[in-house]
Amino acid sequence: MLVKPCFPTQIMESRIYFNHKYLIDDRYPMSSTERSENNRFRNIFAPSVLAAIPLVYVLVYHPNLENILLVLIMTALVPVFFIDFKLGFFVLIALRPTLDVFGETELFALGPFPFNLSSVVGILVIVWGLWYFFTRKVRFWRQPLFWPFAIVTGLSVISLFYTPSNSATIRESVRFLSIFVMYLMAGSIITSAQRFSMFLGTAAVSLIIPLAVGAYQFLSGTGLSFGGLDNRVYATLGHPNAFGFYLVLLLGIGLGYFFSRQAERSQKLILAGLTVLCLFLILTYTRGAWLAFLFVFILFGIRYYKKLLIVLAAFALAVLLLSPVINRASIAYFDYDFNRNPLVQRLSDDSNIESSIDWRFGVWSEMSAKIGERPLFGYGLGAFPVIRQQYVKGFFESTEAHNDYLRLAIELGVIGLGVYMILLGTLLYSLWRKFRANISPAAKAWMISGVGLAGALMVMSFSDNVLQGTAAMWLFWSFQAGLLNAETRPTIK
Repeated sequence: MLVKPCFPTQIMESRIYFNHKYLIDDRYPMSSTERSENNRFRNIFAPSVLAAIPLVYVLVYHPNLENILLVLIMTALVPVFFIDFKLGFFVLIALRPTLDVFGETELFALGPFPFNLSSVVGILVIVWGLWYFFTRKVRFWRQPLFWPFAIVTGLSVISLFYTPSNSATIRESVRFLSIFVMYLMAGSIITSAQRFSMFLGTAAVSLIIPLAVGAYQFLSGTGLSFGGLDNRVYATLGHPNAFGFYLVLLLGIGLGYFFSRQAERSQKLILAGLTVLCLFLILTYTRGAWLAFLFVFILFGIRYYKKLLIVLAAFALAVLLLSPVINRASIAYFDYDFNRNPLVQRLSDDSNIESSIDWRFGVWSEMSAKIGERPLFGYGLGAFPVIRQQYVKGFFESTEAHNDYLRLAIELGVIGLGVYMILLGTLLYSLWRKFRANISPAAKAWMISGVGLAGALMVMSFSDNVLQGTAAMWLFWSFQAGLLNAETRPTIK
């Protein structure tokens, strides 16, 4: 350590420098105990004080039992996230699907802007992520996909200045920012095969409560019933479509896990788990999710079971062509009409008084004209339902786009949609380049899983509001960040 010579009457100058974590002053060297105490103060006391602010606000202005319990739980968990960022990240991934059941619970309002549980969790995640990046000096801008992701997020925030609904844009911007932060956090945390394995276990744990709730809904007949379909399972994710895509994500990850462990005895157990997830996926009656999973399944089939895939395709075609004959025979001999089966009705779209496909095309046709009115930057993130409201004829008719591409084109313009497509295209290219590199067969299976789920996202986005499923987006982008950043080349199994 260099010290400048000085006279007693002079004030000694100190040199301050960093040694990874601690700021060190030559004049007053700190012991390891002192550094540990200061670090504990920073990581526990300061975040706890910040987290207590919304608690005090709720106690004063909204003192109902549900709000107080929710904020108390959140306040108690905050120090955990700051003591161990890695543990906090995995806790968020595990709990987020379950939190969706309380997502619309309003905690408080600041003037005309209401804040529900989802918004508050999103804001806390953003603050937590920024704290992590700047206290750990993480070079997050060097992560793959950072710039297209940052541009789309930036356009979302900027749209606050011209949106017709400030509250909607704030809510959606918080959602998008939280997804971006979770992606960056995952990229800096899932950096080894061991941590990737921890992430996989966390993803599996995240389904325990939703599956239990989904099983109860199915057995008790308390699932969602609308549009001519009864008892659609939605678990804790608020809507069958959101639950459906979350299941597709776990199925895609599960297939990657299965094919990365071809020589192990655990394959039968993995197959049993995948079968259970498929059954729940069927019970959501979400056709977009079915098509998305079919895309992932075909991708794995092309890689590992080409002959079996051809046989299955031929069998499905034969059943389709012979279905009238099969149905007549079933009616004649068993007095059972397959056309009355909810699954068959869903596939043929005969379950609705008005075809949901026709309804979607009607919405897209009416709303596509709005792109030409503000083609470059759109109306602002979250503005689609506000604009759509003027076209809605029925009281219970949905105002959502059911098409993420159309929604982004209207809300962020062709520039925002274009950058978003660049983001997805860059993701696919990065995964494909890793797949083509000299990596182990196990790692190749994971790259196929990543490509398949990226394709599944693009498929579902044509007919559903996938980007608004926060839990699914956190899991999807965290998984992709793990694939792009972890040492997957020879080691992941």
